[in-house]
Amino acid sequence: YDLTKADVLVSFGADFLSTWGNTTEHTWQYAQRRKPEGGHMNRHWQFEARMSLTGANADVRVPTLPSALPKAIIALHDHLAKKAGASTVGGASAEMSEATAKVADELWAARGKSLVLAGA
Repeated sequence: YDLTKADVLVSFGADFLSTWGNTTEHTWQYAQRRKPEGGHMNRHWQFEARMSLTGANADVRVPTLPSALPKAIIALHDHLAKKAGASTVGGASAEMSEATAKVADELWAARGKSLVLAGA
């Protein structure tokens, strides 16, 4: 994947700027899309249990209990599945519904130009 190509970037617990994967490459790619003077910046949502370097740089950080991260992913899936006319999984938490509905709207609008990461 290439972070420079993502208009919408959603991370579920992936601290890709500090401890997850190739942080040097991720940081460079991320910085390329975070320059206000360069035109269109990407939008970054971060769902995480503890504050991270990546979360501190996000446009929207959603504090999430570790046990709720899978439910947030299910909620996002269900919102996107409904938009696509596909079946849903169900079992998502209501507390994550509002945030994941907003994320789903942004991902849907940026189809083909978005990236969802999940880490541990």
